[in-house]
Amino acid sequence: MWVSEPEIIGKKGKKITDIRLYFGNKNEKMSDDFIRELIKQYNKFKSFTIFSGCYYLREGENLPLSEMVKITRIGADKSTGFFTAYYGDSFNQHTILTSPNKDDFLKELANGVYRAINAIYEKEKKEQLPTMQWQDKKDKINRFKSILAEWRVFSPHAR
Repeated sequence: MWVSEPEIIGKKGKKITDIRLYFGNKNEKMSDDFIRELIKQYNKFKSFTIFSGCYYLREGENLPLSEMVKITRIGADKSTGFFTAYYGDSFNQHTILTSPNKDDFLKELANGVYRAINAIYEKEKKEQLPTMQWQDKKDKINRFKSILAEWRVFSPHAR
């Protein structure tokens, strides 16, 4: 869960009477930031090579992470004018996507990388949640023990 900084929307004199908070999905926010940075790099260098090495997930409902592929090469065919993204090793290149329109290609490439990043963050969140819950329980038990120890030190009858 992501929570924005409070925005003051109402004041009476110096007293703040109303604030506004925005809530959102933290994974989506981190994915948005990542894609925004990739697009900024693309605009700076005017090259699709900044997407090489990124993961790509095709569009679809609840696709498993095994469907995710790593972009190994992006090329433009001068004879046909098509832009193509590939995955695989140097012997077995497979097409991820292709488009004759540069803007459409960039948009679909960015969306696929966004879906992959979001899926990775979701997987990490699901793996961390049980660990965090276990850690919270352990922290609570340790805190209870330390409070009990403090009480025993200050209370001679509670031994």
